[in-house]
Amino acid sequence: MNRAITVTGLVIVCLAAMFVGPVTAGDSAPTASEDEMLVVTGIVTARYGSTVTLKTDADTVYTVDTDNAEVMLDRFPGNSMSLRVGDRMQVHAKQLEPKRLQASLIQVFLSEAEAAATHAAPAGAGAGPAEGDGDVRLPSIGDSLGAWRSRGFVVDTNYSDRLVTIVTSKGPFVIDTRIATIVEAGKSVPLARLGQGDAVRVWGEVVGLNKIKADRIEIIRENAKQDSALPLKSVAVNGRITFIDYPSFTFRLSTSSGDLKFLADENTFIHFRAERKAFQNLAIGQVVKVSAIGSLNSGYVASEILVIGAPRN
Repeated sequence: MNRAITVTGLVIVCLAAMFVGPVTAGDSAPTASEDEMLVVTGIVTARYGSTVTLKTDADTVYTVDTDNAEVMLDRFPGNSMSLRVGDRMQVHAKQLEPKRLQASLIQVFLSEAEAAATHAAPAGAGAGPAEGDGDVRLPSIGDSLGAWRSRGFVVDTNYSDRLVTIVTSKGPFVIDTRIATIVEAGKSVPLARLGQGDAVRVWGEVVGLNKIKADRIEIIRENAKQDSALPLKSVAVNGRITFIDYPSFTFRLSTSSGDLKFLADENTFIHFRAERKAFQNLAIGQVVKVSAIGSLNSGYVASEILVIGAPRN
């Protein structure tokens, strides 16, 4: 009798194991899923609109979609337009493909100059390339910490607070003009002469994240048309050069979207195939591909100009 009960019990246990499955220590631990976040740290090597190319500390290259990502510039909020070639950042993302990521959070680490200007300690996630080893342009030897200069288009003016916003190939900067000398054609002019779309050259000091205290502002090409402000956006267009002004580093393209105005600044990468070129090598009639940031009214500042066709004969 007892033997029959024992056999029956063993049968019940075996049947239960078939339905429930083996019990292991792994059953109580969370398992990896398709939504699990990947965290990578590296240097931005290229940007096309809201998509950036990131080279990690392990030399892996990812394409990162930043459209819906929360962007933090150290402790300051930013957006995908704040990302610059040469920035060192940490990305929290969903892996869409082996080398493609959808970012949800991006932490950009400040360079030494930016950190000093904002009184923040320079950040860095472990060992890796120094911030100044990439394409980021820090002050030259002999310059004071925070020394800054660039060309750009005026996109907004706040006359009461004497603040001017310009866009460069590295993004928008707010310029404090309170102590600045504003010059046009070699003569000092009032702030009221500055308007949207003017091409300017600015010298000053970094006093905050993308904030400049200007010493001198030179109007290098005045914009004749003053329209209401439009939001800044990144563009990549092909077109033929129809006008070029070498002193102001400005040019116009005939594109499928119409006639567009561009400016090249100190950080614009101009090349033909693998050979780097100067702005003076551009000519009317050349076909070029331009990646830039700006607006239709103010004009666009080029981050890259690729010459893809010679002038027509």
